[in-house]
Amino acid sequence: MKKIALSLTASMFFLGACGESNNEETPQAEEPELNIGNGNENDPEPFNGDSVSNDEDEIDSILQQGIGVFELHITLVDESEWSFTYTPPQSADEQADAMIHSEEIDIQGEAAASEMEELLADLHFDAASDMEVITEEIAETFDFNEGDIQEYTLMIHFPQQDSPTEWTYNQG
Repeated sequence: MKKIALSLTASMFFLGACGESNNEETPQAEEPELNIGNGNENDPEPFNGDSVSNDEDEIDSILQQGIGVFELHITLVDESEWSFTYTPPQSADEQADAMIHSEEIDIQGEAAASEMEELLADLHFDAASDMEVITEEIAETFDFNEGDIQEYTLMIHFPQQDSPTEWTYNQG
């Protein structure tokens, strides 16, 4: 018992002595910044390890591009159908017109507009994007398995285009 008491007393003394400077900040030495790039000091961007550029990050979202109309109609391999439409407000007094519809859900009005704005903010492609990129973006953004999409039609009126751009995809 005396050994335990002596051990506890010694531990408390040791911890008490070590703990007196807890509130003092010790100066941290700044580590020098290392440049381990390709040795060319004139490079505008440091090497980040990516050898392939990601064009998706460079393209504004569909919502940021200021589209006039967005309509997407999808048929899945199980024959279920989904429709997503969005028309932004034309003035500050108006609200966006939107709809999300399937056999299971039917959302319209402000709730649909809010949901569609979130989805369109995550959708990154433009009128020049190829079908594979568009299909991948649709599957990822609208939470479909790409292999489950049997067909879709997509129509977007981009501001820089005179008329809407249309795409038709068929897995067939």
